[in-house]
Amino acid sequence: MSNNKKPALRLFFVGMIVLAATELFVRVFLTSPSQQIFDPETGFRYVPHATIFRSKEGGATIHLNGLGLNDDEITHKPEKFQIVALGDSITEAFQVPADVNYTSVAERLNRKLDIINMGRSAAGPLSYPIVLDRIRKIVQPTYIVVQLSPYDVEDLLRPNARVTQDTKTGKIVQVKLQSTQKNLLKQAVRPIIRHSALATYLMRRWSPLVKEVIENFDALGGIKAHAKAPAEKVKEKHQAAMRLAYVLEVLKRTAPVVVLNVPSLDYFQGRRAQISKLSHDERKVFREAARMANVPFIDTSSTLKKVYLETGQPPHGFANHRIGVGHLNPAGHQAVGKSLVSFFDNTLFPNTQP
Repeated sequence: MSNNKKPALRLFFVGMIVLAATELFVRVFLTSPSQQIFDPETGFRYVPHATIFRSKEGGATIHLNGLGLNDDEITHKPEKFQIVALGDSITEAFQVPADVNYTSVAERLNRKLDIINMGRSAAGPLSYPIVLDRIRKIVQPTYIVVQLSPYDVEDLLRPNARVTQDTKTGKIVQVKLQSTQKNLLKQAVRPIIRHSALATYLMRRWSPLVKEVIENFDALGGIKAHAKAPAEKVKEKHQAAMRLAYVLEVLKRTAPVVVLNVPSLDYFQGRRAQISKLSHDERKVFREAARMANVPFIDTSSTLKKVYLETGQPPHGFANHRIGVGHLNPAGHQAVGKSLVSFFDNTLFPNTQP
């Protein structure tokens, strides 16, 4: 071997050692390799029986069941009322231990409930009929909970949704999701992040930065940037409400539906909290959709604010991230679980109430 090749080879081996050490560090202290499988309809789904660990919020270790859900294995329990909970990362709840999330809290508060946690991060209402249809052979729900969060209006208006409306009534008769370039990118990089915790961590760190750059470019006069007129905003909100109402109507074909709204809050000194501007605007859309579909609406904002009023601790956020910002912490899940049980106590067990 020539002397010129030795430094390059030595540098290669040093680089490989550093890379391996970094990979080990990330696996132990930060996150696990991605446990996701590309899904052409929903973007991705989790590997059955995967173990999930994320340090950004909470630092909980989660073990998924055979369907890739954050729950126990689904079994038939004739003595209990089977409830399906559809939602995003609030329902998925990877930030807290599995027995602390709001579906588990509700089950403990009322032992006659068997709530199947079908939450998945980044999921939106338009994908819920697809998700439910896939397990209809093994699940016979008494009720379906549709948990809604900030940015679900944005999801309802996603550009890859192909909407078909009745030409006479204007009522939506079909919504179909099409694959996007983002999904194709996920499919391309999935083999790498499936086996590397470092690649997974870097992808999660870079994605928000790329999104922020794009948004800033648009704000400075990029090709997508334009100020929306009030009439355009009203039209968008009405379209979002119609799409959500369509989703709720589709889900109602399987079982009765209830909307569970979990908003973000702004916290202030003096134990004062108020619903954020975004959640305040979105709540109007969610309420309108629930009214159009004739389904009950649970607003958890009062219950969440009460936690802060009584304890001084925001029900959102974690000490290893930001207090008051982000996902529900244990106190937040406890509050939402209580709100959900209160609804079912009055709906399924009205004669047992004092």
